[in-house]
Amino acid sequence: MWQKAKTTFSSQQGQALPLALAFLIVASFLLVPTIGYATSGLRGVMSADQGVKGLYAADAGIEYLFWSVSNGRPIPPQLPDEVNGMTVSLQYENKGPYTFYLGQLAATGVHSDYLVITSDMVWDGAEAAYRYTITVTYQPRSGTPVIHLEQVGARLPRGYHYVPGSANDFPQNLSRDEPSIITDAAGAEMVNWVFDAPRPSVRPNDPVKTQKFYVVGEADPGDYTWIVAERTDVGTVGDVSGDLYVITSTARRAGDGAITAIISADALIKDDGSVYVVTWQVLR
Repeated sequence: MWQKAKTTFSSQQGQALPLALAFLIVASFLLVPTIGYATSGLRGVMSADQGVKGLYAADAGIEYLFWSVSNGRPIPPQLPDEVNGMTVSLQYENKGPYTFYLGQLAATGVHSDYLVITSDMVWDGAEAAYRYTITVTYQPRSGTPVIHLEQVGARLPRGYHYVPGSANDFPQNLSRDEPSIITDAAGAEMVNWVFDAPRPSVRPNDPVKTQKFYVVGEADPGDYTWIVAERTDVGTVGDVSGDLYVITSTARRAGDGAITAIISADALIKDDGSVYVVTWQVLR
């Protein structure tokens, strides 16, 4: 009885060995792709993590350039310290003075400082609207002649709208006509008055002119104003003006120098250090 049992057991061992070998062969085919997939997934996660760290590093480079210009410091070709284990290089070009005009950037003339333009918006309860005032001030150097004006306008805060006919309510305006109105890419309304000859002017004995009108809407920042002078050496003057910097910031791994991120930005930096970012793009 015991001998029979032993023979039966030996026979089962012989049958089990091929089955075990077959299982191992099949498992090996399944295991290799699985390990490869897991490795690829891990590499993808590591690559994504490097990309995110690279973006933060490249962004830090642009912020460092803003800080350097605003504080009168020289701009280094590379950040002095690593960021997230990466080196950050900076390339830039200062294209000179520019201003915002009708949703675009316009180069200013060499004597743009002859005119100053400002704006304010004050609630007028009697009209149940905000009174928007554009003020143009003549401040030339000695001997500068009269400056004739071609246009005046404003980008309203997003969500605000010009009240039709309201420019006619102010007799001292540069123009009491209706403005042309267009909408920029952000949905903000831009109003612009173009003057026919004889054009209004500013001069030593009459240095301040205004353009007033009413607007209605909900509070949202982002407005700016402009004035266009007939003299090309004055050109377009805006209340958001500054040197236009075209910047590229590149982050590289400190170990092998591989690029992890590239960011480009265009920004206006005013004399007081204020920064207005015009464009911001992730190139890689």
